[in-house]
Amino acid sequence: MYKIKLKEIKDSDFTLIVQSEGKEIGHLVFTVNVFDNKTAIITDLEVRPKYQRRGIGKALVEEAIRRIKKFTNIKRILIEDGSGTGATSQIALKLGFNLDSAKSRGLVLPL
Repeated sequence: MYKIKLKEIKDSDFTLIVQSEGKEIGHLVFTVNVFDNKTAIITDLEVRPKYQRRGIGKALVEEAIRRIKKFTNIKRILIEDGSGTGATSQIALKLGFNLDSAKSRGLVLPL
């Protein structure tokens, strides 16, 4: 069984940590109110290799989306994935994110 916990780093920076048997096996970092105060950005998604391909990355992104939606001013979520073809991009595309062609910064999900 996995447990996801939220840790606030600063006023607008957060980390979601997933644990199994008390050990951190993955995390996701997101920031709200970036750029135009209407955008949240997911900048770091990592799951230890031993735990990959078990839906943990997807669960972290889904939890981030759920928490970001609580910020009423946020209108879109951006996921940066340098390659655009990595696991993070694949998860984002499955969850409805689209290529942010206007800014070429990654994948975007309008809220």
